[in-house]
Amino acid sequence: MPVKELRQFLEQLEEAGEVVRIRREVDSRFEVSAILRRLDKEGGKAAIFESIKGYGGAKLVGNVLTSRGRVSRALGVKEEELMSTLIDRRRSRVEPVIVSWGPVKEAVAPHVDVLARLPVPTYHEGDSNPYIAGGVLFSKDPDTGVREAGIHRVEVKAPGKLGVLLMTGVLAELFRKLERRGQPMGIAISIGPDPITMLGSVMLTSNKVCVIGGLRGEPLEMVKCEAVDVEVPAYSEAVVEGEVLPGVREDEGPFGESTGYYLKYKSPVVKVKAITSRSELIYQAVLPWSSEDYTLLSLAYKADIMEGLRALAPFVVDVNFIPNGLTLNAVVSIEKRSEGDAKQAILSLLAVNPYVKHVIVVDSDVDIYDVREVSWALATRFQAGRGLYVMRDLPGLGIDPTAREVDGGWLTDKLGIDATIPIDARDRMRKIDVPRHVKEEVERRWEEYLRA
Repeated sequence: MPVKELRQFLEQLEEAGEVVRIRREVDSRFEVSAILRRLDKEGGKAAIFESIKGYGGAKLVGNVLTSRGRVSRALGVKEEELMSTLIDRRRSRVEPVIVSWGPVKEAVAPHVDVLARLPVPTYHEGDSNPYIAGGVLFSKDPDTGVREAGIHRVEVKAPGKLGVLLMTGVLAELFRKLERRGQPMGIAISIGPDPITMLGSVMLTSNKVCVIGGLRGEPLEMVKCEAVDVEVPAYSEAVVEGEVLPGVREDEGPFGESTGYYLKYKSPVVKVKAITSRSELIYQAVLPWSSEDYTLLSLAYKADIMEGLRALAPFVVDVNFIPNGLTLNAVVSIEKRSEGDAKQAILSLLAVNPYVKHVIVVDSDVDIYDVREVSWALATRFQAGRGLYVMRDLPGLGIDPTAREVDGGWLTDKLGIDATIPIDARDRMRKIDVPRHVKEEVERRWEEYLRA
């Protein structure tokens, strides 16, 4: 069964020895971020900060979903079943259940000053302000009643005032529709929802609340907001309610983004209208440009694209996104049948995911989860004269610092690399290995070797 709330998941991680508790007082300005990044580089243990300077009993947690294993745990499935489960459940749509009350209603703030209630971190030395970097934003289309969600960076600009980057995704589309009418968009920022809600919110789809229910295999319990016509997960740790104002743009950022650079935009402004939370809240921080960042997006995007990709290129075996490049760099393994298959795989992947920037195609004997093997294939199977494809001015990701803004959209140049063996050279370029039965026997007896 999937976990119902963040704190239930933290208990599971702690039982598994995957949590570090930081008991000394820590500053939310830079110090939290520095500790999370150090832990991320040392294996990605989750951190529970028990004392945040200036925030009394409030706790803070980070590095929650830094691996596929943790996402599997949250879903209640084995890691080897993770991708098939996500792909299968993504097709489902399960309507939420609206409940009359939830733990997120335990405390209703008598003010709209976000920083007075929530220990929002300032992550990087060049950031303009504290940022809510891992909150899930919820809204509802007033015409259709469809509930949408997404993770968008939110700048805490002043008491009662936020900036929000609505560049792409279903919430950006909904805001543009309402803005054309001169209407504000009601939003609610859920901080610390359950992990599956986090994952589902970044998928490239619409009707996301029902998709989240499908991923869970059961309805998401939601509760109505206090001041806007939006519903939020009832077991959130905190919720900031507000309206995105039409026709208003202000400087937002710079902020150290998931691509590893400081980026600044003219972004919409949010008027805060209410704050609710648990009485003893746990603020969840998501560190930009980290393993958690990568895990959420790579799993969500892979679940999004595999069905469509195999429909266009049925010889595709698997896809992986290279860490530290967000999801801009992809590796595709194929069962090559003809010399055009690698190029077809490149074009097909770019068609089903507009944010991918570089595609490397390799044969199925290459482990696409091992950067060393991908590098080996590039070094020994790629020839630029016949396997390099450059495509200019295609839609790209706005937070790629090299992308160009044109007419409100973002364009970038894209690259495809065919690092597969030419069919007529397969015998000559056979990968060295030991016999399969020997490998299997060694694997079976591995513990015996170590004991001896």
